[in-house]
Amino acid sequence: MRGTKAQKIVHFAYDHPVAVITFCACGVTERGNSLRRSLWARLGFAILSGVLTTTALTAPATAAETGVITGTLTDRSGRPVFFAVVSIESVDGSTRYGTGSGMGGDYRTEVQPGTYRVSFQWQALTQWAHQQVDVNQATTITVAAGETVQVDDQLVPTGILSGHLTRTDGTPLAREGVTLWRDDAVVTSTQADTVGFYRFLGVLPGEYRVQFGSEYIPGRFTVAADTTTTADGVLTPPQPEPPKTILVVKAVDSVTNAPVTDFCIQVDIMSAGQVCTDTDTVKATGTRAGQAVIRVWQRQNGSNLHLPKDGVTATLTADETTTVTVPMDLGGQVAFTATGPYELPVQVCYELQTLGRPELVGSGCKRGYSKGMLDQPVPAGTYTVFVRSAQQGFGHQWLGKSGGTGDQRNAAQITVKPGEIVEAPAIHLDEASSISGVVTDPSGKPLSGVGVDYSALPGFQGASPAARTDASGRYVIDDLGPYAWPLLFAPAAEYPYQWSGNTSNRFQATQIPIAETVSYDITLRKGSTLSGAIISGSWQVGLTAHNAITGDVVGVFYEFDPASNVTSYRIPLMGGQQVKLRWNMSPVIGTWHSGATDISTARKISIPRSGVKTLNLTVP
Repeated sequence: MRGTKAQKIVHFAYDHPVAVITFCACGVTERGNSLRRSLWARLGFAILSGVLTTTALTAPATAAETGVITGTLTDRSGRPVFFAVVSIESVDGSTRYGTGSGMGGDYRTEVQPGTYRVSFQWQALTQWAHQQVDVNQATTITVAAGETVQVDDQLVPTGILSGHLTRTDGTPLAREGVTLWRDDAVVTSTQADTVGFYRFLGVLPGEYRVQFGSEYIPGRFTVAADTTTTADGVLTPPQPEPPKTILVVKAVDSVTNAPVTDFCIQVDIMSAGQVCTDTDTVKATGTRAGQAVIRVWQRQNGSNLHLPKDGVTATLTADETTTVTVPMDLGGQVAFTATGPYELPVQVCYELQTLGRPELVGSGCKRGYSKGMLDQPVPAGTYTVFVRSAQQGFGHQWLGKSGGTGDQRNAAQITVKPGEIVEAPAIHLDEASSISGVVTDPSGKPLSGVGVDYSALPGFQGASPAARTDASGRYVIDDLGPYAWPLLFAPAAEYPYQWSGNTSNRFQATQIPIAETVSYDITLRKGSTLSGAIISGSWQVGLTAHNAITGDVVGVFYEFDPASNVTSYRIPLMGGQQVKLRWNMSPVIGTWHSGATDISTARKISIPRSGVKTLNLTVP
């Protein structure tokens, strides 16, 4: 390169022919230094981003092995254009050389023999020799070994786009970044000076947009050759944040009115899943106006004993803050320990149930020597515990005062008090025993697909039963503790649910002593039918019939018809019992027949020993 003080030749190792990139470190004025730094920054960025593609490093080629492309870049008046980025690229795109024009507008680069295009980048302009702004129109230059090819070029006609950036009070936006856009593509960028002025040189004629910071100067600006277009920008003042619809929830104890801390909320009209707080107040900002249904619960850390609160309602007004105070009832907790043979720790899960009621009040699991707790506090009351072994080889049990049992009536009674953690009797798992048998109809024909379970919960409220009979009517249950158990048989079609001994009452069922292996066969009986019309029907209807004494599910009806409403129902039941009906579909799930909200107040329905009981029902 002529007129330079130093040259740096860099070889890059890639899978293409060697490329030589020549950098100029010229002694120039401070303004020249600024331009030079800009040039080298642009060249460096091009290298890092892969613009200058090179190949496997080899020893430098001799002059006889290479050719030279040299030339001079001038403006339309013939004056040299210095510090332009010069790129020499092979026609197939496999090799690219880069250099820059010197103070005299000249450049020089050794290249491998081949055919190339030469481009010049200066300010906002990129053009190809000779005077083309479209690469497809560029002149192709062929270079032979030992040949020097002269490629001079002159800048095409361009204009200038400049302006002044200020704030609304007239003060300048110093050193603000400015970007020039054309056809939704970035042309180039610059920075305003210390008094807010910026300028783009070498702008091709056309229509442009100017962005400063995150804003655009309004309108589009037409640049013509040999003219200056002005585009001044005024920074838009920040807009005040629009008012939000906010829900504030405060939690207090329902008895003492003392603050309740460390809780979470979930709101049906809130975009976020949940919002939590360590204090007694939580603010939800991602809500919208309307009727909100809120769930509130304390985070569980072993000492938080307030019960979750569901179904809290509030009307939220747009752009306003609505505050709701939620009284929370204090519950209690139950602590568990569990061991197996030789007092080794075992993995268990436990379920709290009330004798004579169908609900699962609380549950949890534990492993290791540490004490286990319920997943969340439970209301004050007296409960029994069903223990499920989570380890193969150990059997399930109802937790007794000292050891397990298969009869809930013999289970230990655990009394939970508000604000207290009660210790349950120690769980000691026994080795599992097995029971099997065959289920037949009155004619002796095996019944397949019959569900067999040892508990009314949860097998017949959505989960799978402990076993199902195969094509020969055979079932096997191999995870029970070695106690006497009643078994529930839940066939489909015309047979009703019935416990061992063909009874609807678990407390009157045949208790089957289970040793290591035992067999129990049963012939199922047909019973009565509860049926009727569904008034004000729904496209889906779900009903569960519960024995009025035990609370167990003894019959199920579910049907849906998206095209029209379900208009009738039919439930096979063992005769001679009293049942209570519970709606089991959204949005009335949990509502009992006759409008009751609890099984204790639900209406009893007497089922005849045989025949049909007709009862028309209205969907709540």
